[in-house]
Amino acid sequence: MSFPDSHSTKPHLNEAAGSHDAAMRPAGVKSVASEELLGARGELKIQHNGELYSLRRTRQGRLILTK
Repeated sequence: MSFPDSHSTKPHLNEAAGSHDAAMRPAGVKSVASEELLGARGELKIQHNGELYSLRRTRQGRLILTK
């Protein structure tokens, strides 16, 4: 399954698990693997409305967004 707005050649994580991710995602909403965003360090800094946020992967593999 490929997504028209996807720039990655790697399959989507849920695609390999047989999930119905595409059916649950509204049309036009981009889907990106967390590994692609977070990189090897497991963290991404996001600027939003003049504030800096941190999106990071926890030791349990969950995501947490902090200000």
